[in-house]
Amino acid sequence: MLKVLSTGFFSAILIASNFCTSDCRAQEESAAPLPEPGPTTCAEIVAPASFEMASAEIRGLNPNNDGIKPSGFVKPSIDRPVIHGIDISKYQDEADFRSVKDCGGSFAYVRLSGGTNPDNELLYRTHWANTRASDMIPGPYHNFSVIPHLLKNVATAPSGKRSELIKALTPEAMGSAKKQAALFSTRLAEVLSLDPSNNKAYLPIAIDLSVRPLADDESSRQEIGTLYGAMVCEFIGKVSKGEFGKSPIVLFSDPDTFEYYRLIEKADSCSQQDVLIWIRHRTFDGSAFYDHDADGFFKDICKIGEEGKDNQAGRCLIEQYTSFGGFALFKNGSPLDLDRIFASEQEFQALWQGSEKP
Repeated sequence: MLKVLSTGFFSAILIASNFCTSDCRAQEESAAPLPEPGPTTCAEIVAPASFEMASAEIRGLNPNNDGIKPSGFVKPSIDRPVIHGIDISKYQDEADFRSVKDCGGSFAYVRLSGGTNPDNELLYRTHWANTRASDMIPGPYHNFSVIPHLLKNVATAPSGKRSELIKALTPEAMGSAKKQAALFSTRLAEVLSLDPSNNKAYLPIAIDLSVRPLADDESSRQEIGTLYGAMVCEFIGKVSKGEFGKSPIVLFSDPDTFEYYRLIEKADSCSQQDVLIWIRHRTFDGSAFYDHDADGFFKDICKIGEEGKDNQAGRCLIEQYTSFGGFALFKNGSPLDLDRIFASEQEFQALWQGSEKP
């Protein structure tokens, strides 16, 4: 098995070792022979299928870990090509990158930063290096923050005063967006500079918009959505001015959050690059989001059926379908987000940014 040994960039490589559980140690101590390796438990599963389910709740401002508990990556259908992968942050320090690769994974989206505090994410070098060492393509993402320390005051204020308070937050909100963009851009440049010279390809820049400010107050959503959208545009504008200006922008969130704050429309209006969508969507049988679109919501945001767009997924490039990829963890029961990119291998390679883009 492969294990992370250090948090340094080049020392954070994956090396082969005889990783031994307590059962294994007991066998060695008793001089009993080790069992023969069994069949793989991470074969690709084709939906629809039956799965054990984790919690399906959304708690507080952010989504909870939930979804199906598969024993391998899940493909929506037998005739639909997808590229399997994960997304990872400091909360998944037990990820087994070699198992991800061996089980069919081709990419890992790595959280480089969260908010404005550099200490919010300190495992980005390790995760990025382990992705490279496992012969997978990394993708960079930023966990966006909407000045939570100030919005607490808005949430506790009388409803009639919230609009004025939100407008007063604009200068600090824009300053926060600029700081977030600077932190993310610095870290993306850093990990790319430390990559081997012949292996600098990476997936498009992604922004995690999971935060749901004042989500329970329907009357304030439009106003906070205006501020939220302006911050996202500020972030996109700052990141796009540098060397990463040609990368498409990928927006990650769940359908409700996109709808509450109209974030896709706002990003479309201000981004100079293509805006792609990364949907957080849960199904009971492992099928894709586009098979659950009775109200036409996905058709609208994904531009399904429009000229130049795939007839099934449109611009909704990625789907995060569960937070329980336990087959690719050293620690059973811990969460690990599983994702699938709706693309053929050739289309996947066409997404690569950097010097190795075909």
